[in-house]
Amino acid sequence: MTDIQPLPTLPDADGNSLGTQRVLVTGSGFDPDPDNMCVVVRAPGGTGGPVPTFPLTVLNVPSPDRMVLEIPPLPGGLPPAPLSLVLGQGNRGPVDLAFPDVIMTEPPNAFDGRSEPVQSQVPLDLRTLPPAPTPPPSTRWFFSSIDQGANALCLFIDGSWGNCPTVDVAGDITVKLASGEVRTVELRSRGNAFPPPPPPPADPLAACAERVKDLIRCIITQRLPQLPPGFVQVDCIQGPVAGVIKIQIRIIDPQTQQPALLCGGGFRLCVTDAKPPPTVTGCILRPRGVIREGSLIKITGNGFPEDGETSLVAQMCTQPCPVPLEVIFSNRSCVVLKVGPVAPGLAPAPIKIFCGRGSTSPWISMFQDVFPQSPGQLTVSPCVPSWPPLVYDPFAGPNPPQLIPSGPSNEPGVEYFGATIDGQGRFCIPLTSDWGPRPLIAFNGFFKIKREGAAAGDPGLVGSLRTARTRLEGQGIGGGPASAQECAERIADIFRCGLDGFWEVTVEFPVGGPPTIYLSVPGYDVCEGKMQLCLYRPLPPVVPTVVTNLTPGPIDQGSLLRIGGTGGFDPDPDNNCAVVGRVALHIVGKDPDGSLIGLVGLRAPGVPLGLVQIEPGREVRRFPIPIVEGGASIEPPEVLVGDGVGLTPVPGALPELPGFPDENVIYYVSEPVGPNGELCMYIDGEWCPGAKVQFEGHVAKQEADGTCTGFDWNIPDVRLDRPDGGPAPDLVECVHLIKDQPACAFEQGSNARQALIWECFPEDIDGIPGIDRVKLVVRCPFADPATGVGFFKPGSSMTLCVRNPEKDPQKIVRIDSPTGVFPICLNDCDIICVEVCNFGCDPKDICAMISDQPAGVNIPMRVVEIIKDAGGPGVDKLVIQVGRIPAGAQPGRLCLELGEGNCGIWQPGVGGLTTPTRDGWVWQSVGNEPVYSSPNTVLKPVPGDAPKPNETCITGLPNAAADAICVDLAGTNWVDCTEVKITGHIRVFNDAGEVVDAIDIKNPITTTVGAGTPEECCDNLIDIWRCELQQMAQITRVIVKCDNLGDTDPNTTQLKICAPPGHTVQGVIDLCLCTPEPPYVLKDPPAGTKIQVCTGDIVCLSFANLPPGHPEDKCIVVLDRTTGETYFRLDVLESVP
Repeated sequence: MTDIQPLPTLPDADGNSLGTQRVLVTGSGFDPDPDNMCVVVRAPGGTGGPVPTFPLTVLNVPSPDRMVLEIPPLPGGLPPAPLSLVLGQGNRGPVDLAFPDVIMTEPPNAFDGRSEPVQSQVPLDLRTLPPAPTPPPSTRWFFSSIDQGANALCLFIDGSWGNCPTVDVAGDITVKLASGEVRTVELRSRGNAFPPPPPPPADPLAACAERVKDLIRCIITQRLPQLPPGFVQVDCIQGPVAGVIKIQIRIIDPQTQQPALLCGGGFRLCVTDAKPPPTVTGCILRPRGVIREGSLIKITGNGFPEDGETSLVAQMCTQPCPVPLEVIFSNRSCVVLKVGPVAPGLAPAPIKIFCGRGSTSPWISMFQDVFPQSPGQLTVSPCVPSWPPLVYDPFAGPNPPQLIPSGPSNEPGVEYFGATIDGQGRFCIPLTSDWGPRPLIAFNGFFKIKREGAAAGDPGLVGSLRTARTRLEGQGIGGGPASAQECAERIADIFRCGLDGFWEVTVEFPVGGPPTIYLSVPGYDVCEGKMQLCLYRPLPPVVPTVVTNLTPGPIDQGSLLRIGGTGGFDPDPDNNCAVVGRVALHIVGKDPDGSLIGLVGLRAPGVPLGLVQIEPGREVRRFPIPIVEGGASIEPPEVLVGDGVGLTPVPGALPELPGFPDENVIYYVSEPVGPNGELCMYIDGEWCPGAKVQFEGHVAKQEADGTCTGFDWNIPDVRLDRPDGGPAPDLVECVHLIKDQPACAFEQGSNARQALIWECFPEDIDGIPGIDRVKLVVRCPFADPATGVGFFKPGSSMTLCVRNPEKDPQKIVRIDSPTGVFPICLNDCDIICVEVCNFGCDPKDICAMISDQPAGVNIPMRVVEIIKDAGGPGVDKLVIQVGRIPAGAQPGRLCLELGEGNCGIWQPGVGGLTTPTRDGWVWQSVGNEPVYSSPNTVLKPVPGDAPKPNETCITGLPNAAADAICVDLAGTNWVDCTEVKITGHIRVFNDAGEVVDAIDIKNPITTTVGAGTPEECCDNLIDIWRCELQQMAQITRVIVKCDNLGDTDPNTTQLKICAPPGHTVQGVIDLCLCTPEPPYVLKDPPAGTKIQVCTGDIVCLSFANLPPGHPEDKCIVVLDRTTGETYFRLDVLESVP
C-alpha cells in the first residue's frame, strides 16, 4: 500500500457532510473480492504487547492496484497511523441466531486470515479527510479495549438502548497460536434490530448484551465453518460498576485449549435508538386530480428524517403490485415523493414509508472511461424494523385522483430496460441493443427480499436502489460505438463498485442472446420489485450559423432572435441550452424552416451581450412543490440540463447596449466564477411586500472527461409573500424563497439530481450588528481543485430581477353617467369616461372589463385615452371603449387593473398570414390588485346585433374538463383573404383560487394567404397567439394547441388556451372571421349607359350583392376607363335593400 488519498463527500445545504469518510488506497496485489481482505488502522506507539486496531470497511476493489475504504467513526484524537492489510477468505450470507426476535436486515460477512499483516508505507491522517457526518443524538458508539492479562478484547456497554434499537457490530482479532501461526478473524454486520422480547426482561441491558454475544458467535461459527469448534469465545460479564456489562472476545488455541496470545485487534458497536414514526398533517399532489409516472406528492407533518433522500423507502400499496415512490427530498416537516412506473388497472391506495440506511458517498470504477456526473450513489438498504412503517392514505374519501398507467417514453433518445425476477430470486436485466457513443445511464427501482426457504407469511424486507447519471465515454472494439456487451461490463462494475457491497453482481453473455446483468443478495431471494435501467443516447450536435434580429430596434432584453444552423436542431425547441454572452437566451419556438426562435433573457444595466452559443439538452417545464412556503409562481419554472457536448458559438458578437433604469426594478448579477469554481451573488436592500422576482441563469460544469455540461434555469415571476398573510418576509427569508425555486425544480423535475447545490450565507459587512446582505451560492458537489472537475467555466452567470409594486394604490373616483343614473346601458363600441387616481399615464398599461359575469367570463374593454388631472389635481380621466358584448351578458361593476401593456405590429412566423397594418395590444398583470367600482355604479351591457353575412364570430369559454378555454372552429376549409380578428381575456388561478396570472390580447385584422384546411388555419391561429405574445410582450408561458376533435363533434377543430399544470383558467376569447365579400355588380343603369351629371345632382344606382348597412359605410367613385384615375366621388345619401 503505497498511497492513501481522501475522496470528497457530498454536503447538504448547510455544509454538513452527508456521506461517510472514504479513502482510495493504491498499491498492488489487492484481492478483487472485498470480502477476502481485512484492513485496520493500527494505533501508534508501543513496541511490545498487543496493538489496538480499528477495523475499516473494504467497499470495492476497482482494480488489483486500487481499493476504496470506508472510515467509520474512530476515537477522537487518533494521530496519523499506518494501515494493516491481511489477505484471507471471506464469506457473506445470512445466519440463524439463537434469539429469533433479532432481525438481520443485511447478510453479515466473516473473514478468516492466515497471512502476516502488511503495513502501508504512508499513514492514514484523519486530519486530511473531509469532515465526518455529525452523528444523530440517538446514535452511540462503544469501542473495545485490550485486556492483555486475559488475552481478550473487551467491550464495555452501558445505558438504556431504547425500545427497539438497531445494532451494528464490526471487529477483528489477531492472535499467535502455539504452532506459531498468526490468525486473524474479522466480522462485519449492520442493521440488526433488537425488538423487546416478550415478556420484558428484568435487565434490558443484559438482554441486549446476550444478543450481541450471540450475534458475534453465530456469524463466526456459521460463516466460517472451517474454524475448529469453540475457536472464538464470547462471554458476557458483569462490569466493574453497576449498570455496566463487559462483552469479552478471545480466541481459544485448539492445541492448548487456552486463550491464544493476543497480538492486536479491536471491536466497535454502534447502537441507534428507535425513532418514533412521524406524524402527518396533510398532502399536496401535483398535478391535481391525477397520479401518473412523474407526479409529485408532498406529505407534510413532523418528525421525518433529515436524510430521508437516502434513508427512506416509499411505495403506494396498490394491488396486485405496488407503485414505487422515489424520495427526492426530506426534512423534519415534509417529504416529497416522485411517482415511479404505474402498471395498468391500479387504483389509488395508501402510501407506506419505511426507514432504512443509505449512502451518498463517492465510488471508483475499474474502467477509466466511466464518469458519474454526480459521484454520490443514492442507495437504500433494506429497511430496519425498529422504525415502524408509516401508513397514510391521502386519497381516501370521495373523488380520489385517477391513477394513469405509464406509457412508452416519447422523449427522444431515451430507452428503458426493465428488470425481471428469474427463478433463482435474482433481478435480471437483458441489454437488447447497442448503445452508440457516449451514452448516459441511470438506474432506479425498489425491491423486497426474503430469506431462502422463508415461510409464506414472512413479510420480508423492502428497500430501494437509485444511481446517479453516469456517462460511458469509452469506444467499442475497433474505435466504434460501444456494444451492448461492453456497456454491460461497465454497468456491472458500476453496481459492483457503487452499491456498498450489499448486492452481488454478475454479467453473462449467452450464445445467441443479449448480455444480461444479474443482481442478487447472498442467502436471500428477490420476491418482488420493479427496476429499470434508463439509457440516454446523446443528442445530435448542432452548429448554429447565423442570427437575425426579429424585433424592431437594437437587440436587448426581450428581443427575439432567429438562429439558423446545420446538424438539425432538436424537434422540441425547448431542448436547447443557449446564452448570448453572459445573458440567458430562452429558445421559445421553431420556425418551419428549422430555425430556432430565442428570447433574450434578463439583462442588467452594464452587462454586455456577446456570442450566441447553443448546446442540445433535455428541458423540464413544470410546477415543483415548494419546500419553503411563501413564493407563488405565475408560470412553471423551466430547467434544462445540457447533454455534455458543450456550447457551440455563432460567429460574430452582438452589440453592447446601455441598460434602462427603472426605479421599481432592481437587478442583481452574479460575480465572475471564483477560484473555487462556484458562482455567487450578493443580495441586499429592502424589498417591498408583494415584490415579484425573476431568476435566470446558465452555468457550464467541467466534467472529468474534458467536456462541459450546461445547466439553465428560468424562474419567472415569483411573488414573495408569507403564506399565512403575516408580515412581509425579511431579506434572508426572501433569498431562501428564491433559492428554493431552482433547487426544487432541478431536484423534482430534471434527470440530474445532486448536480447543483444552493446555499445562502447572511453577512454583516459594516461591523454594526445586523444582516447587511445575503450571499447566494450555487456550486457543484465533489468539485476537485486539483483538476477543475466540477468547477463552473468562465462565462457562467445568473441574474435576479426584483420588481417592487407601486407605492400609491389605484382607485376609481367616479364614473360619468350621461343621465346621472345607474345602471348605464352600454352597446358594442360605446364610450364611457371614468375618473381615477394613480393609474399612470399610458392607456395601454390599463386593463378594463365589466366584472360579475356568469362563470367568471368578464367582458373586456379597452382604455383608449388618459386625460391627466381632468378631474382636479391627481384625478385623471380614462376614456374607455366597450368591446363586443356576448349574448347572456349581465350587469356588473367596472374593474380596472394597472399592469404592463405593449402595442405594436408583429411579424407572423408562418407563410399563411399577412403582417397586420395596425397595432395590436397585449397586456399582462404585474401583481397589482384589481380595483372595482362601487356596487351602486353598475354597468349594463346590451348584447349587440347579429354579425354581417360574411362575418362569423365565435366565443371561446372555459372548459373545466379540459382545463382550457376552448374555441370550436367549423370543420370547413377557409378561403383565401379571410380576415382574422382576436380579442382575449385570460385569468389563471392556483389551487387556493387566487389569480396568479392575467393576460389580455387584442389582435388587429390579419389576413390569411391562400385557402387552408381547418387544421392549417388552426395552426395559423396558434401562430397569431405565439408571435403576438412573444414579440410584443415576451410572453412564452401561454400554452396554445389545436385538437382535431373526435370526442364531442367530429366536424369541428378546437383551439385551446390551456392552464399551466396544477392550475385552472378562466376568461373569454372572441374570434371574428370575415370572408371576402362577393363583387358588387351594377344593374341599373345597365353597363355602357352614359349619364350626364352636374354638381349637386342626385343619382339612383342599383347593385347586386351590395350588403345592407349605413350609407356612410359606402363609397362610390367615378374612374377613367382607360387610366383608372379617379375623376370624382359620389356621396351616398341613402342605402336601401
